Amino acid sequence: MTIKTTSLSKGVAKVEPVVLSEEPMSRLVFDPIIHNQGVKGSIVRQRRESNTDQWISDGSINIRKLQKNEGLNFKLNTEATKKLFNVLKKLYRLLKDKGVESGENQYPVSDPEDILVNDKNSALLLKKLIEYGISTEMLESIFSSNASLSKHVLNMKILSEREQSLNEFKQNLDKSQSEIYWQKFFLKNPWIFGYGFNLQFLNILIEQPTYKGPSYDGTGAQKGDYLASTEANCRFTVLIEIKKPDTKLIEVGDYRSSTSKLNKELIWAVSQVQVNCKSWAENGSKNPESIDSLDKNNIFTVEPKGILVIGNTNQIKDDRNKRETFELFRRNLHNPDIITYDELYERARFIVYNKKGYYE
Repeated sequence: MTIKTTSLSKGVAKVEPVVLSEEPMSRLVFDPIIHNQGVKGSIVRQRRESNTDQWISDGSINIRKLQKNEGLNFKLNTEATKKLFNVLKKLYRLLKDKGVESGENQYPVSDPEDILVNDKNSALLLKKLIEYGISTEMLESIFSSNASLSKHVLNMKILSEREQSLNEFKQNLDKSQSEIYWQKFFLKNPWIFGYGFNLQFLNILIEQPTYKGPSYDGTGAQKGDYLASTEANCRFTVLIEIKKPDTKLIEVGDYRSSTSKLNKELIWAVSQVQVNCKSWAENGSKNPESIDSLDKNNIFTVEPKGILVIGNTNQIKDDRNKRETFELFRRNLHNPDIITYDELYERARFIVYNKKGYYE
């Protein structure tokens, strides 16, 4: 951990805020100030602005103006309280060792949460191995004699890789990437579909599956983007279809008063997924080879669920008619489930920053 300070006046310095707890759209932050007599600070609630992805502090309340029987209450869970305790220990140790120095300063401070083993040199070595791109298999081999150590290292490596993929996801949301690009991106990052839309875990089984075989002349093979399955003792197939973030959801202009017109590409995509689900249920899943390979893994097909990834809600956020038309359409649609790219990005971001979302 590195403590960054900026002097405000002689003997007083502001410290870079520390996140105590974080949810997808809100967080609690400790905003400390150090001075020659000790540490003071504020616990601030911040919210994330969806359009800029920036953290903004909520407005302050003047405690002196609170009425009788009124008060403020910031609840800290066990982890947040521990973080606050550790930060205060480090700040007081910094004051004892360095005092308050003028200007802008950075102080590396050891943190038990950041170090995987007691030996400091070993901890630094592990971090360097991850930075240099050592493969997961190699790390498993190196640390096979220490299961706990190996687990922590793999946690760090997998989280780092997912953060990189998350950044790539965000950077390309507003670019005109092809369907092929997105198909390859999601195939490289199947964890993004990890949480099913009805709280089931999804696992991608195969790319470009054949839902219906070719006709007698060799033409007419019906293919999709991904065949996935739920994860449980008994698993069920799910069809995933990928379009583009810039695919239009709603036509320009209102169709009638207070009603917008759904874009034809959205309608065609929904029809495509519905036909694929029907073809897979009636043909592809009953192919002897499919039965042999899927049944032995307890993967079955019963009215398969379809998932369509398409568009971006940026297109409809400023128009009530468009919002209502799109949301009513997908909410009353039996199959497929429709999710936009920005919604899928937020789910992926939750997976990355939720501790239970990566390797355990």
